[in-house]
Amino acid sequence: MNSIQEERIEGFSLKALGPMFWTLVLSAGGSIALELLHGDPRISFGVAFVCIICLAKMLGDATEVVSSRVGSGMGAVLNATFGNATELILGIFAIRRGLFPLMKVSILGGVFGNLLLVGGLSLLLGGLVSIAGRSRRELSVHQSAAQMGSTVLWTGAAILLIPSVVGVLHLEGLGDYPTVVAALACLAIYGVFLGFSLVTDAESFEETAESDGEDEGEVGYGWPTYVWVLFLGLIAAGVGLESDFFVGVIEPAAESVGLREGFVAFVIVALAGGIAEHWSSISSAMSGKMALASGIVVGSSIQLMLFVLPVFALYSMAIGQPASLAIDPVHGVPLLISFFLWDKVSQDGTFNWAEGGLLCIVALLTWGSMFFVG
Repeated sequence: MNSIQEERIEGFSLKALGPMFWTLVLSAGGSIALELLHGDPRISFGVAFVCIICLAKMLGDATEVVSSRVGSGMGAVLNATFGNATELILGIFAIRRGLFPLMKVSILGGVFGNLLLVGGLSLLLGGLVSIAGRSRRELSVHQSAAQMGSTVLWTGAAILLIPSVVGVLHLEGLGDYPTVVAALACLAIYGVFLGFSLVTDAESFEETAESDGEDEGEVGYGWPTYVWVLFLGLIAAGVGLESDFFVGVIEPAAESVGLREGFVAFVIVALAGGIAEHWSSISSAMSGKMALASGIVVGSSIQLMLFVLPVFALYSMAIGQPASLAIDPVHGVPLLISFFLWDKVSQDGTFNWAEGGLLCIVALLTWGSMFFVG
């Protein structure tokens, strides 16, 4: 074992006993106690938020280690999957209570937030860190990967037009058929994307020579890869538990200050549900690993739209709950805007901090309008 690996192992051990670890322990214990004692929602909100931030930092660190061993493409898929697994589990419980419409809005909000706010912050902070370090390292990914991601997003949007058009034309006689067809088509498209990104063209989703971060010793900490994957799963389970507490107190806290239900679902719940992967994307970009950061942003968005949302719809119908994948203009228009802007920003495979700033501005302005119409 070389000196760099030994330093990293020692650093990880010290980190486990440092402020982040004890903050996690105290906030996790506090949030569980507040949940059991039905404490003040505002206090529960703050404590759960702190706990999720700590878990998000650990998830980001673990993702970087795993991606250095299995590649940025697989690392991004693992991060998105473990992050979205919590939303999938929580969504299934919510659907059993007849809350499919709210979960649909939350998923759409998650896709919008991933592409514009999280993607924007990743580009903004990644670019500024590069400038501050005077490395002027280019933020770039392989052009074929960037173009494939945008193509899949646009294809998914086209598929979801089917139930949306049926809803506009009031063709109730077709029943659930349009939603079932759209859901199965989305799942098929997601399968094609996984085959392309993980099997046939996996090298296109790895770091470019210009943007590759400092990987020396990153494979260390002395643990086998499968242990790190299990560690990712354990963190995701913790995020799921805390997200359940967090989401449970968001609505009463929001209602106490007069926030609209649609705004809460599209913005607050959507951001809270994916906070772990959001942190992973931003931290990866700041480390110069743009393929991993972009893979998390786009991969998570694709997974939400083409896997999680269709599964929600099919599950809802399977248990006898009404479900439709039709998207209303209030949420559909912002979604299309996010696809268009990310497509324009990423089409050449290179990014800069200014583009990230523009994406963040659009996200904040859109959410500001949603505050009044959500």
